[in-house]
Amino acid sequence: MILRLMKNGDALEIEAESTLVTDNMAITIFSYNGEAVDAIYVFGTYPEIEKGSVWNLNSVLEPINNSALRGEEDGSYDVTITNIPIVLGSQIAISNDFGGDGGGGGSGVGTTTYTSIRRYTGADENMISSIGPDGVSRYVTFEKQEAGSILNLDYNQFNEFDSYVNVNVPSQYPYFSAVFGFEGGEGDVPYNLGGGFYLNLTYPFDNSYPPGLGYLNRFQRYYTTVSFSAEDFYYSFKKFGEKPTAINTPENPSITISNSSMATFILTTSFDFKRRINSGAVSEGTRNEDLVETIWTINSPNANQPVVGTIPQELLDLYPEIKINDSTYSSSLFFLNNETYSEVIGRRFLSAGSKSPFISEELISFF
Repeated sequence: MILRLMKNGDALEIEAESTLVTDNMAITIFSYNGEAVDAIYVFGTYPEIEKGSVWNLNSVLEPINNSALRGEEDGSYDVTITNIPIVLGSQIAISNDFGGDGGGGGSGVGTTTYTSIRRYTGADENMISSIGPDGVSRYVTFEKQEAGSILNLDYNQFNEFDSYVNVNVPSQYPYFSAVFGFEGGEGDVPYNLGGGFYLNLTYPFDNSYPPGLGYLNRFQRYYTTVSFSAEDFYYSFKKFGEKPTAINTPENPSITISNSSMATFILTTSFDFKRRINSGAVSEGTRNEDLVETIWTINSPNANQPVVGTIPQELLDLYPEIKINDSTYSSSLFFLNNETYSEVIGRRFLSAGSKSPFISEELISFF
């Protein structure tokens, strides 16, 4: 067991003191907010790391801030839409290449005026989209209007999308869904989160029938997201790049926990997954006063029960407030159709390339 305090730019090489070293080992990364009022100790454990691995703890790139990409604002105009059909949770989404710019839910079929749609330099086209009572997403595009003008539109003249992707969510769960379309500008950061054209936007959707999310062929890539909360779990789907072929959520997923200790707990599931993150914590005191909290997350492959070893006594002696041996299981995050555990380790710690934040994933969180 080796303990060493590290700072940015340091390099650490671990050498075995004997030949009795297994091919795999567990690495735990420890951090502590020493300058805050509360004492928060965080441990992140990664088991099954191959002997001879070289880790690079680079930071992940931050997504581009949508506000930084907007052109200069130059007045505004109003849009009046007639014959609006209402589906509970369906949003009239008004957007341009810089992102959303007005819209919202309503009640009844009728006429609504959306005021102060802002004009931006470099955003010459706008889109309005919504889901009709037949569950079909529709849209219309129009050029940027003159400042102070009023544009009149009829929902009955909205267009159907080029293609649709079905969303299959258990009918008892209202859910959020959105599709954003992006043109050009690949570069190192090809997505402006918060920007792009809003092809679909629902929250929370009245899930009495499965709608189709609409896509237009003119866009080179998309950001698709669907999520909902159940009694004891949360489901999230997000995909960057091409449109998904389908979005099918697991039916009645469940987990069973034996032994609540983080060091020895056993977990079984009713569903398949690629990898998981288990979390536990123990805390004493009051937040923003004298809170002392130890948080432990254990990353691991799908079927294997992780072997995490013990925390060095030198660290426990240095920070006697740490209560990691008393931490109990609290939650799990399961990644369903994403990267495997070894692929994540390679991308986050072993690769020398960009640590992109734009990673597609489908997950279930139990809490």
